[in-house]
Amino acid sequence: MERWLENVSKLEYPADLFMIDSSVGLDYAEKVKKYCEKYGIKKYKLEHIEIPKFQPFAEKVGCSREIIRQEILKNDYDAWLSWEPVIIVPVNALEKIAGIMGKYGFLLEYPDMPDCWAQEGEWFKKQVLKGGGDYVEVYGIIGPIDHLNDK
Repeated sequence: MERWLENVSKLEYPADLFMIDSSVGLDYAEKVKKYCEKYGIKKYKLEHIEIPKFQPFAEKVGCSREIIRQEILKNDYDAWLSWEPVIIVPVNALEKIAGIMGKYGFLLEYPDMPDCWAQEGEWFKKQVLKGGGDYVEVYGIIGPIDHLNDK
């Protein structure tokens, strides 16, 4: 997380950072706050959520995405970029993909949501198109991308 936040601090395009921490307890959230301070990241929001241990990982992801979606809608943002903290991107990456938008939910309560999380990406794209919107899948536009899990 520290290396990722260092990367975030170097981005050229102005953006707010909204993070969801679903770890058990507040220790990790406190560590993230210290990294933000260390790298001078001031425009961020970190929300901690407690999800029962018995909930599947996909439910954590869906709940986190819904919290972010609500934040985006509440504050009338123009775009939302999901960026996992294991991906290191060039400093101009946000500038290249600033047009990505999405205003659809990820929880199982939404109409026609498949009951298999492996298909939720395709469902999301279909919902965006059905609602008259557009989506963009970015392959090979930005680079180099460094994946920390490969290390």
